[in-house]
Amino acid sequence: MTLPSGLTIERLEQPPFGTNTYMIQAEGERGVWIVDPSGDPASVFGKLTQWGREPERILLTHGHMDHWLGARAIQDQWDVPVYLDPRDFHLIDASAGRLFGLSLLPLPRRVTPYEGDTLTLGDHQWRLVDAPGHSPGHLLFLGEGHALVGDVLFRGSIGRMDLPGGCETTMKKTLEEVVLTLPLDYDILPGHGPPTTMERERRENPYLRREGWLTK
Repeated sequence: MTLPSGLTIERLEQPPFGTNTYMIQAEGERGVWIVDPSGDPASVFGKLTQWGREPERILLTHGHMDHWLGARAIQDQWDVPVYLDPRDFHLIDASAGRLFGLSLLPLPRRVTPYEGDTLTLGDHQWRLVDAPGHSPGHLLFLGEGHALVGDVLFRGSIGRMDLPGGCETTMKKTLEEVVLTLPLDYDILPGHGPPTTMERERRENPYLRREGWLTK
């Protein structure tokens, strides 16, 4: 996805859970952001080689293992930091995959708290917004007309609340007070599945329709 502003966002659907890893670059900047690196870091390496660029930082929307299990392989090639909200630090656990039949997972070498509530890549700013419910420290990254929403919102659905740190009451609050305030023309880039738009989700997503799951 190349945006009019010169920002490019590449979506790589990753095994073993179909997690979307996003790679973000800005015109004139050498560094690339990698968001939620999952189980196929080789595809990330291939894209970096194609672009002739190097990773600058790894950003995690939240701490569930399918969103960080590729981070260590990237760090083994480049000395880049991994950022995560501290409320999800406890989810970075080598045994986190056992529930899904996976062996011990390679942990990121370092995990660093986000500094402030904005990120800057070239001329572009992203706002970090608290969006708990799927996990305690889940964040949305809001850019210029688009939002990386992790596992809070999907096309026609929302994130699970039965995984570690999930809470139905908190998720409803996030949907009502955060998600439903996003502009209708925003492109929505979820942690799983195809991209969508806020207009489409307000119209078709049963969890966002007023006569559906929400009470307000």
